[in-house]
Amino acid sequence: MKTIFKIISKYKLQILFVIILLVLQAAFDLSLPMFTSNIVNVGIENSGIESITPHVLTESEYNSIYNLLDRSDKLILSSSYIYTKKGEYLSEFKITAPTSLYVLKENTNLDELLYYPLIKIAKNESIPINEIKEKYKGNESLIQSTTISHIKKEYDSIGIDVNKLGVNYIIKTGIKMILVAIGSLTVTFLSIYTSVRVASFISRDLRKKLMSKVMNFDYEEINKFSSASLITRCTNDVTQVEALIMMVLRVVIYAPIIGVGAIINVRGSSLSWVIALPVFLILSILLILFIVVVPKFKKYQTLLDRMNLVSKEIVTGLPVIRAFTNESYEEKRYNKENDNITKNGLFVNTALALLSPTLTFIMNSISILIVWVGAGKINSGVIQVGSLIALISYTLQIVMAFLTVSMVLIMLPRALISIKRINEVLNSEKIIKTKKQKELPQTKNHTIEFKNVTYTYPEAASPTLKNISFIASSKETIGVIGSTGSGKTTLVNLLLRFFDIEEGSILFDGINIK
Repeated sequence: MKTIFKIISKYKLQILFVIILLVLQAAFDLSLPMFTSNIVNVGIENSGIESITPHVLTESEYNSIYNLLDRSDKLILSSSYIYTKKGEYLSEFKITAPTSLYVLKENTNLDELLYYPLIKIAKNESIPINEIKEKYKGNESLIQSTTISHIKKEYDSIGIDVNKLGVNYIIKTGIKMILVAIGSLTVTFLSIYTSVRVASFISRDLRKKLMSKVMNFDYEEINKFSSASLITRCTNDVTQVEALIMMVLRVVIYAPIIGVGAIINVRGSSLSWVIALPVFLILSILLILFIVVVPKFKKYQTLLDRMNLVSKEIVTGLPVIRAFTNESYEEKRYNKENDNITKNGLFVNTALALLSPTLTFIMNSISILIVWVGAGKINSGVIQVGSLIALISYTLQIVMAFLTVSMVLIMLPRALISIKRINEVLNSEKIIKTKKQKELPQTKNHTIEFKNVTYTYPEAASPTLKNISFIASSKETIGVIGSTGSGKTTLVNLLLRFFDIEEGSILFDGINIK
């Protein structure tokens, strides 16, 4: 793992840049449902009136509110509004005052002060303010819709075009949404481009490390892994790691950010309990899938190694196969391995294919549940239509975050197996180690000497060579004769030090070849 982490650490600045881009992307994406909610709630339902603090009041309305306040609140109210005589021009609304008015000072908000006095006036309640607070406690949405409806009537009586206010608010918010969408598109493109480059560079460096290691392997290491397995590890396994890194940079980091952000935005809502249901269902499905599918991933890689080995043996031994007319046997042997990996792949891919429609069904069912429950809440005045739309959008974002993370969790076991297989190659120690070389004597006549050499192949029952001793000089020609499997090739391979002997020594001009 150290080698892989060392390669990844080379690109830590690019990874940090991707994380920053993902945070910006999440911020853009999380703001869009709120804009949609504001367009419906404020732009359409409230005709562009953003707060319950009236920007303009008639003198009679002002006096009605004034009489409901205590002394300290009266001072706040009188200091927040400017008295305007009849006939004066109101630049904010582009009208001439039809009567004496009170105009709110710029950047002033009296929502808390006017909350209950306005509902008392709008509902024409005769009970005291304290009883109003108890009666309408917890019905903030009802209070807001009622008071804003009252303010709209007040604006109409003054001559303010309420519909135009709503249209202007929708246009202004729509422009903001377009700018946010463009920002999200730009940031998404940059994050995808950077993450793909980082993943590709990491896989390139990893393949270089693997090939460098394999090129220095001796026969024993190659036989230990097999050439077919080494090919798979240098290609397919590295591809799995590359895909995992790309998914981590694109999904694993982004999904929690968007999920947590959406949860924060819906917390406190009367429908927030609905979110717990899909989260529970999705986690249950993922747990079952994890238990069933993960063992198959490990088996798949082993079967892939086996099929590569059989394919290599058939291709390299094709002349011999044809010479002995053994084509039908080799075809059956290959088809057997092919069928095994096909069955394994069908099981895994079928399980993964069922995941997407299942999660989509859960997501759509939750949307229907929110609309069904939310309809009653809207009817009772607890929430507004725009808030329900935003809640659905945030819920879908949470479910999609879990959906994308689930895809990574499915890929993770296979990628971890690939990482383990790659580490086995990178961490393998060289069996044949060379000590510091000695300078050979300057002579034209060289000698090779075997002294009681014994060698046994790994897992062999008996030694291939035992107590072999002879001397050969450069002026002699030596013939090694024996039946098939008697050790002729092994003798030469020991001299070339493709393997290391167990006992004895091999000398070149009196110097041990080690």
